[in-house]
Amino acid sequence: VALGKVDAPVTLSPGIGVVNRTHDDETIQKIVSAITTYTPTDSIGTQYNTYAFSAYNTLTAGAFSWYVEGAYKTQETIFDPYASKLQWSGETTEGKLVSRAGSVLYSSLSYAAHGWGVTLEGKRTENFTFRTNPFVTRNNGTINFLPPMTRQNTYRLTARYQAAPQELGEQALQVDIRYAVNKYCKANINFSNITDLNNNLLYREIFTEFTYKKYKNWSALGGIQIQSYNQRLYEVKPNVPLVHTIVPYAELLYKFSKKKALRMEAQYMATAQDYGSWAFLSAEYSVAPRWIFTVLDMYNVLPNKKKFGADAKRIHYPTFGAVYLIGNNRFSLSFVKQVEGVVCTGGICRLEPAFSGVRMTINSSF
Repeated sequence: VALGKVDAPVTLSPGIGVVNRTHDDETIQKIVSAITTYTPTDSIGTQYNTYAFSAYNTLTAGAFSWYVEGAYKTQETIFDPYASKLQWSGETTEGKLVSRAGSVLYSSLSYAAHGWGVTLEGKRTENFTFRTNPFVTRNNGTINFLPPMTRQNTYRLTARYQAAPQELGEQALQVDIRYAVNKYCKANINFSNITDLNNNLLYREIFTEFTYKKYKNWSALGGIQIQSYNQRLYEVKPNVPLVHTIVPYAELLYKFSKKKALRMEAQYMATAQDYGSWAFLSAEYSVAPRWIFTVLDMYNVLPNKKKFGADAKRIHYPTFGAVYLIGNNRFSLSFVKQVEGVVCTGGICRLEPAFSGVRMTINSSF
């Protein structure tokens, strides 16, 4: 729907959606078998059908764009890992099946003109876990998608602590500001804040990035990240404090020719929690379109003595590797020593366990 003058239109793009999920008899029997072990205090019912409804609209007016969406899910049986369950012995444990309805409200407002790009996002989630059945976990069996309210970091230390969307309860705000100072220099500032429904802090990040590219053969960027991270919730680690970090970082890319380039990274994480402070250096030499050679080291500069004791050792975690690309195939071979946590390689980040050894990977696209 377009309103207003032709040279300054106001556009509306509304829509609605409906999803129905029906449990099979096997899933219902599994739910019934589980809840029959509960005491009367925790006893619930269950149902075959669950419906989810959403309504959304995008309003565009000149340089402004406003998107809003609301979703509601009818009452169903879900698993709450934080709910207290009374055992027949009288003891109390965490984690049980519950019957609840769910809702999500999300909105974003953006502006782009005159070298500026500004985006403001907000989201409130309550009991909106929507899966094929209540016994699958993590990313398995998901039917809906809840957008994360943090930026996607790709450097090893800035991405070490990531905040996953919380389906059971989350209030989140994110502001992203980009400005082109001139055609050579650009700046980006991002702020995100996430709490639970009781306003307890789960995650907070202030991220700045400055890029400079005036010459064809080299470019540089750098910035600083400040984080607060609820490790107890995101990593299910009991009795641990909030992790507070300060991470300055820098990257330099130098092109020797059209086919040969060297990219170098330097990062430092200052923190008194978890493993303690880290330093990270890496160099990546590429010979297009076939080869990439990488060497890096992640060094535990100041170990957390409260966690590892007064004799905690400073440990190096080096990696040496090579990648060969041909057609739609990517072959990589590397020696890796890494600490547990989020590991980023080539802009792709994933949670991995501690590992030391030789790793070979083959990726093919058909």
